Amino acid sequence: MVKFLKQIVFEAEVVFKQTVEFFSKVTFHDRVTFADQDMGGYAVIKPGDTRVHVNFENPYEQAPIVSVTIVGQEMEYYVDNILQDGFDIVITQSSEQDITFTWVAMAVQDPGTVYSDGVADQASVPNQDQTATPSTDIDSSAPTSQGTERG
Repeated sequence: MVKFLKQIVFEAEVVFKQTVEFFSKVTFHDRVTFADQDMGGYAVIKPGDTRVHVNFENPYEQAPIVSVTIVGQEMEYYVDNILQDGFDIVITQSSEQDITFTWVAMAVQDPGTVYSDGVADQASVPNQDQTATPSTDIDSSAPTSQGTERG
């Protein structure tokens, strides 16, 4: 093993062919590109269908954290059956056109879970030092979300 005690600057490309561990923060000053296609992509639900299965070519060691976003549509959808080898995206009503989603899957070692605290959604009440100014140009009938995720 070689141990560096001072900063090392590599001016050329560096390739690691084995596992690399970082024990402190990592800062990237440019874009990061992942070559692993099991980490993200697109999924399309065809007309008349209500689900699409995303299959990982190389299964994760444990079920990954999955995030899905619908593209250019407003439709209720959710993510289901998140397992080491893939997951499903489900829409609650079939469509007459292709429904496209983007997705990202990430392995997180021992992911934590946060639970609701039993408080229902309530309007914010300003304290005595703040003055609330109502807005008159908001269309309350306009949709407020692009999709619904659950799972």
